[in-house]
Amino acid sequence: MEPSPSDRGLLIQVFPPRFRTNDRVRLRAEPAKIGVILGDPLPYGSSHAYLVFFSADDCPQVNEAELEPLEREDLHVLPRDAFLRALLLAKVQNPLTDLLYAYEASRTQSEAYQFKPVLKFLESPASGILIADEVGLGKTIEAAIIHQELSARETIRRVLIVCPAGLRDKWQMELATRFDEQFTIMRTSDIRRDLEAYRQTGGMQALKGIVGLETIRAREVQALYDEFQVTYDLVIIDEAHHLRTSGRLSNRIGERLTTLADHRVLLTATPLQTDRMDLFNLLQFVDDTQFTTFEDFVQQLEPNALLNEAIRALRSDPPAVGTARRAIEAIPGLQAAEQVTGHPNFEP
Repeated sequence: MEPSPSDRGLLIQVFPPRFRTNDRVRLRAEPAKIGVILGDPLPYGSSHAYLVFFSADDCPQVNEAELEPLEREDLHVLPRDAFLRALLLAKVQNPLTDLLYAYEASRTQSEAYQFKPVLKFLESPASGILIADEVGLGKTIEAAIIHQELSARETIRRVLIVCPAGLRDKWQMELATRFDEQFTIMRTSDIRRDLEAYRQTGGMQALKGIVGLETIRAREVQALYDEFQVTYDLVIIDEAHHLRTSGRLSNRIGERLTTLADHRVLLTATPLQTDRMDLFNLLQFVDDTQFTTFEDFVQQLEPNALLNEAIRALRSDPPAVGTARRAIEAIPGLQAAEQVTGHPNFEP
């Protein structure tokens, strides 16, 4: 059975482990540090982590990407076509989530921090992200970078940007002048034409559209979505906090749009309007499998609260090392501790 559009973004392809028990390895960042793989590999996202013995008191779990074999692998001189085939196979088997294929593909002078969301997005098994930067830090640019990076990696035919009506012209101008992307501002009649063409072409109708939130939540437009079965490769929702209130029409529209999309990007400077329930509702649009209930969500916040406490303590002047240590040592006792203690770099 073919997965539904909402399911396709949640599939994780796990590739075979590169190392086996007793393999000798070294750290990429510290080549002089040599160790031996102990036990079986542990799943870690789409890759693996390993228990590595460096010494009697140094035996951490290490992510596969941070290791390299100690022995030099055999080198072979290949004909051009054979080399290109081998290179393609290597790229397919080892997606480079930390390499941006579309870097410097725009005319914007981006700041380094604006590339953090796209790297986080590429690592996400849910193919979604909530970007909650402050006003003026360039969330539009960050979302456009994600769009360009996706387009460099796969076929992105249908893209829909949803924003308050007052921001439509801004989005259109930014995408055209900075990224050479020509998007069309859509009204109700444009949405109808697109949906009809989508059905007539069997889903092959291309789209680069910008629609106002006020337009898409109109009864006429919602009736069109009831009538036509449609999907999007990427949906970007700006000012996503307007969708936060469960049970409201905007919230149901947000749920519908993110369900129809293979990839989802939500933008807001104010993810918390009243309480943590606002943030929970937005994160469900991004990944409704991880954030199933509000109680689970609150439990998952607890380790982060202790991590933040430790960071604040270490940044104080003078650093409060004892406070930081107590916060870190308290994490394993939490119900959701595994999301922190399971990380290869965690050492209590």
